[in-house]
Amino acid sequence: MSIVTDIINGAVDDNVKLATLLRKLLIVGDNLDNERLKEWVLHELNGYEALDQLPPYRTMNITAKGQFLSVIGQMNDQPIPSAMLKEEHRWWAETAHLLSAIASYEALVEGNPNGRVITEWPPNMTAYYSDKISEDWDLNRAWQEIPTNAIRGMLDNVRTRILQFALELKREVGDGELSSEAAPPQKVNNAVQTIIYSGTSIFSHSITGGVQIVGQQVVVQGDFYSLSSALEEIGVAKPLVAELETAIAEDKADGADNGYGSRVKGWLAKAGTYVAKEGGAAAVDVAKSTITTAVTSYFGLSSS
Repeated sequence: MSIVTDIINGAVDDNVKLATLLRKLLIVGDNLDNERLKEWVLHELNGYEALDQLPPYRTMNITAKGQFLSVIGQMNDQPIPSAMLKEEHRWWAETAHLLSAIASYEALVEGNPNGRVITEWPPNMTAYYSDKISEDWDLNRAWQEIPTNAIRGMLDNVRTRILQFALELKREVGDGELSSEAAPPQKVNNAVQTIIYSGTSIFSHSITGGVQIVGQQVVVQGDFYSLSSALEEIGVAKPLVAELETAIAEDKADGADNGYGSRVKGWLAKAGTYVAKEGGAAAVDVAKSTITTAVTSYFGLSSS
């Protein structure tokens, strides 16, 4: 049995630990010499060091609760509205960032399947808000509450990404030996970016092999859906995106290489005005450059 098939079989079996699957995937990444894949695997195994490394699926909405004391007694598990906090502190009552190694969250779910995970506020912040939330009650303790089911959803997200990637790789190499010759780097890079990093907007540099990051969206060569998503995020209205799709189809019907012809070039000539109606010539130039990068990436061309 190949290691890819082994990963597929393990990914559909909830009894197989995610850490085990990730270590096998690390071997795959090493055999394919794919640094992006290995980077993701190592972060999931060892944890993330900073918030700017964290994928969106490891950030979730939560509630904050606290214990309040007064001369007449105490109140436990009282919700703390984020509006009661200074703006820079509000995320403590709204958002949890799951930075730890994947194995630690699997252990939490197994030990507390239907409960909650608590992350205490820093003592200094609790002390700061001790008399600022209520006139009659003092805040004694505060914490974030994360439902165990939410963490289980994050774990399932990782497992599904592993499975999808392994299935895509098996379609390419079957049960054969893993190598850059058997699995072309361009196709592997595309699969890593669109499956492993899909929805992850923390990387801003270009990826070789027909994939480009534009803003916070991935543009994959030949994939109009990824192009339309990028353009809409930039601010291009859907009717204008539809015009581009029509221009590509008409240019292709006229024999233009991959559909990049006079109609697409005409659409691009007006690109800056689609989103930069204010801000003068500089804003138009920036908008046009960003849109052009997205479109040329779809065609696998350089925007320079």
